[in-house]
Amino acid sequence: MGNFCPLFRLDFKPPCVYFRVMRLEIGRYIVVDDEVCHGKPVFKGTRVLVSDVVELLGAGVSIEEIIRDYYPSLNEEMIREAEMYYKGTF
Repeated sequence: MGNFCPLFRLDFKPPCVYFRVMRLEIGRYIVVDDEVCHGKPVFKGTRVLVSDVVELLGAGVSIEEIIRDYYPSLNEEMIREAEMYYKGTF
């Protein structure tokens, strides 16, 4: 019967681990998804961090420059929504 001990039951089962995937849409263009960029706010359908765009605005880069030189996949309305989100006026 092998190494059977009637006093102890040795069951080696891995613990059950559940991962809950969260996706939260914030406004029309911003989304938070656990599976995209470690759950940081990004623009829907992209991996562009909202914080990166807001930092550029804070550094004095214009919306037109952000679209032209950094993120051509974004539009002015998306960037304005990001700005409102970070100002808390969203």
